[in-house]
Parts: sequence; structure tokens; C-alpha cells
Amino acid sequence: MSDNDLFDINETVEDFETDDTELAARDMDDDSLVTLEDEEGNELDFEMLDIFKDSGKQYVALISVDKPEEGVIFFEVDAKTEDYYVVDDPAEIERLFKVYKERHGS
Repeated sequence: MSDNDLFDINETVEDFETDDTELAARDMDDDSLVTLEDEEGNELDFEMLDIFKDSGKQYVALISVDKPEEGVIFFEVDAKTEDYYVVDDPAEIERLFKVYKERHGS
């Protein structure tokens, strides 16, 4: 992973819409909220939906608090720095989405 892979809201990420229409309406507690800073210093709030390991890497599934209609976004977590890196490879996103759905019975 390089610094260029750090979370950047200007990157195009293939989004998956969730079938759970109540996702945006449910109550979020403070423990599930994550604030990320983009490369321009803007703070963005996300709800953490899941943390899981796959293929020896740790991932988080997040959804934007302000734009839940954009769907689930997956980030790889750097174990040393705890930085979040956007997963932008379409095949990897599809694989992670399948793992996410299996974990949540969808």
C-alpha cells in the first residue's frame, strides 16, 4: 500500500447498495461511528458495519452517515498504522461484499 492509496473522497469506488432500507434510519451509537480525514483535511463520518479478516488482511465495511445511499465501502486496515485504505479493485470489492453478506445472513 502506498500513500496514494489512503482514503480519498475524490476516488471512484464501485459501490454496492444494500437491500436493508432501514440501514440509514437505525440508531447509531457512538461506538459504531468512525471519522476519517481525506487528503484535503475534510472530516467525514461513517458508521462501521463490520470488521473482518479475509485472505490474511483486516477489512472494515463502512457506510457514509451523510450519504448512506452510496452503499457499503470497504477499507483495508493497515495493522501497523491503523490507516484505512479504500479498496478500489472491482474484483476485490465483489469478493469482500460476498464475505460481508455471508457474515450477515443476506
